[in-house]
Amino acid sequence: MAPATRRFILTPRNDIRRVQSRLLSIVAITAWCALAWLWLWPQLDGHYAADHGRITVDVTHHRGETQVTLSRERDDGEAKITRFLTTAGFSKVQFGDGLATQELVFQPLETNHYRLITGCGWVSLDKQTTASALVRSHPYGAVMFVALCMIAFMLHVVNEKAKSEPEVIYPMWVAYFGALFGSSFVLVAAGESGIFGFDGEPRNALARGILATVEYSLDLQREVCLLLGLLAFISLTQWCAYLLAGLSGAARRPRFIWTTWKWVALLTAKALISASAVALSIVLVGGHYGWLNAEPLNIVGDALTCLLLLVPGLVVFCMVPVKSTSGRPSSKGTRSVHRWMVRRMRKQPSDVAAKPK
Repeated sequence: MAPATRRFILTPRNDIRRVQSRLLSIVAITAWCALAWLWLWPQLDGHYAADHGRITVDVTHHRGETQVTLSRERDDGEAKITRFLTTAGFSKVQFGDGLATQELVFQPLETNHYRLITGCGWVSLDKQTTASALVRSHPYGAVMFVALCMIAFMLHVVNEKAKSEPEVIYPMWVAYFGALFGSSFVLVAAGESGIFGFDGEPRNALARGILATVEYSLDLQREVCLLLGLLAFISLTQWCAYLLAGLSGAARRPRFIWTTWKWVALLTAKALISASAVALSIVLVGGHYGWLNAEPLNIVGDALTCLLLLVPGLVVFCMVPVKSTSGRPSSKGTRSVHRWMVRRMRKQPSDVAAKPK
């Protein structure tokens, strides 16, 4: 009776912990998705201001048409208001004709996410929203709150991973900080040797090589598309062959699907984690040498953007079991369908060799 009683007492507590863990994961993922949507997804409709309010832009969308109202304050204090009808794209709105063409462009990796580009240059736009007003009134508090939420979520994800595979946590952090301090050492050495100009432009072949390496490590789109293409080639090729061959009863079980998926996920996580480390080193070292905007708020905002790359990398890494697992057994219906797909490939009783006496 004692073991049964002990299990009866501990089971509700374990269920409560499991529910709390799932609720925390759902809340953290929802908050991160909302932050990523606000930070990385273009939202062109709204009111924008630049040059201390002397330039304002209003973008409204109604019945499939986008109207842009541009107001510029002239030297005599009066405002010149111009209205345009145009069609908005995914990340920019283009309005005007000929040499007077202007663009409102979304820049996800910049502190001010929107720019007004004209033929003679560009100016940063500040989008006026309720959230942005709150952030502007308390910028460091908002950044610290978001950073603490992200760090708490990352620690929770890593802690859940440590319950099943604790031996992979230490090498993961060694790889991250190795990329961070290694890239920082290279950039500090480059800055002290003066091979980069004050604007961050390379001055010799070595500086161009460092810049090319940094750009390659931050080119996530190309690397992720290559990995997903490899996964699609291996999986779709076998599954299509399995389906068509199964109509004749001559299918074979697809192979290496799970192994390919696991390595693609791990390499994708590696790309995100290493890109976050390299980007953070660029923010810190670049701000010190003046290659980037050295204002403290801009540095903190850029560092928060680097955390946005680290969070999905950790999530993907912690979702993939590194150790080999036996997997779940297939359902009865799945096994019956597979038997029908391979019905002519299965050995008949007459094909099986007789057992020796």
